Amino acid sequence: MKNVCKRLNNKSGIVMLMVLMVVIVLMILSVSILSSSLNKNSSSQGQLNDIKCEQLAKGYFWRDHANGAIAPGTFTLPKDADGKVFTITVTGTNPYTYQCQYQ
Repeated sequence: MKNVCKRLNNKSGIVMLMVLMVVIVLMILSVSILSSSLNKNSSSQGQLNDIKCEQLAKGYFWRDHANGAIAPGTFTLPKDADGKVFTITVTGTNPYTYQCQYQ
């Protein structure tokens, strides 16, 4: 038992090496968790923008349908709170196609 304790003392540097390995593994783990979290956040923001774009296109469709005046063209909305610019394009004659894009 004395030999084992002698080999694992601070002078041999093994303890320092073990601590260094644990710190490096923890750093790699924390970086991977943070990057995964950021990827999920950006993809969920994209889904929110897609939903907002779809709802805006539906709103324009129902507005045109209620007024009885559907005219092909492009409508650009002002920037929203996130700084996105939504553009709604109406194409076709009958049936009409409403497409929404954002930048």
